[in-house]
Amino acid sequence: LLASRWLIRDRQKIGNVKDKYVLITGCDSGFGNLLAKRLDQQGFCVLASCLTQKGVDSMHRSNSSRLKAVLLDVTDHVSIRKTADWVQEQVGEKGLWGLVNNAGRAIPIGPTEWMKMEDYHAV
Repeated sequence: LLASRWLIRDRQKIGNVKDKYVLITGCDSGFGNLLAKRLDQQGFCVLASCLTQKGVDSMHRSNSSRLKAVLLDVTDHVSIRKTADWVQEQVGEKGLWGLVNNAGRAIPIGPTEWMKMEDYHAV
């Protein structure tokens, strides 16, 4: 019974993906990069954010015109505001269908007792 539910669930498809916008952060490499490419191949409108210009250029080179990339530093308030405005321009009245918050910083890292309060604010 459990196996049949699993199979049914996995066969379900999302309809009309060409009008669905998904914002993915952290697309320079790894999971974010792979997910952005996969959703682009499936027909979604992908808004991919990268920390580096090299990441943005790579996303534009290797994907369809449905995928658009932008620079985003999740630790910089100005960068976040600019990206939010850019996303609003892209999606218009349709809004975002999905958000994958994949970007992150693991620096500084260490036992909690060694961390300073400034370390937490910097992340």
